[in-house]
Amino acid sequence: MALKSRQFYKPDGPLKKVKNKAQQKREEKTAREEKSLAIFGVGKEWFAIELDTILEILHTYQLISVPHLPVSFVGVVNLRGESIPIVDLRNLLKEDEIETPTRPCLITVIDDTKIGLLADTEIEIIDFSKGRFFPLPDVYTKDEAEFLAGIFWFQDRFIGILRVGALIGTLTEWRQNNDKI
Repeated sequence: MALKSRQFYKPDGPLKKVKNKAQQKREEKTAREEKSLAIFGVGKEWFAIELDTILEILHTYQLISVPHLPVSFVGVVNLRGESIPIVDLRNLLKEDEIETPTRPCLITVIDDTKIGLLADTEIEIIDFSKGRFFPLPDVYTKDEAEFLAGIFWFQDRFIGILRVGALIGTLTEWRQNNDKI
């Protein structure tokens, strides 16, 4: 008796492995631990931004004031021929003023939008694995939670991890809604 040949499904490319939730959580944790953070002070509080969103850190720059900007915007800097708007995080986050000899400026980029953020202390770069991450507690207001991704415990201090994308999105939306032509 002759055997008939059967046609079996053969995929064109390699098979994708289906991951269970435990595998996905392990991969997310590993990806988080491989990231680096830029930690800085604003007023009496400490904040962090993921290093991959920072284009450059300026220690010396000339701030050019621009009329009719909201209180949080303090002007623009010229970065290699490009005008970058600068936000004073102290005003935006409603932190107390402190005396600082110099204020570093973090130039961030999210979705091709560049914005500078003024800090009150020097910027420290650390690996995410050096501290401990906590989700944002429910005690924060809706406005605060909009800009914070979580809390990071490092060297006996809690550090709020800023959502730079949400921050830039809110500021861009404000500028578009309040721009008079």
